[in-house]
Amino acid sequence: MNRMLLLCLLLSGCAVFHEHWSAQELKDNHADDASCVSHGLHYPQPNYVDCRWTLAQARLRRQRQNAEMLRQSAQPPPVTAPHPADVSPYEGEDRANFHCHAQSDFDELYVLCEFGPPQS
Repeated sequence: MNRMLLLCLLLSGCAVFHEHWSAQELKDNHADDASCVSHGLHYPQPNYVDCRWTLAQARLRRQRQNAEMLRQSAQPPPVTAPHPADVSPYEGEDRANFHCHAQSDFDELYVLCEFGPPQS
């Protein structure tokens, strides 16, 4: 009985903490944090947030490129290649819209970063 109650409490706590973070997003956040820390950067240093933004930008760029390749593979090839001026370059997300925040969960500190409004 006690084990079942403990398991339910642990699972409900995890569900609340990770309610809008997918498993892949948490994995990416953990890897990005480790990468920036390995360069001697630590939250909340501005250089740490810049490092995390750079990694997030690279991931978004790869995701956009992958989506574009999938889209193109579903279409017949064009007779002529598009003019470079017709192809919009990936400009990325605005740095001012990127925020990191520390959150603890079961004695672990997580630094979660995302695009959007700051977490309150």
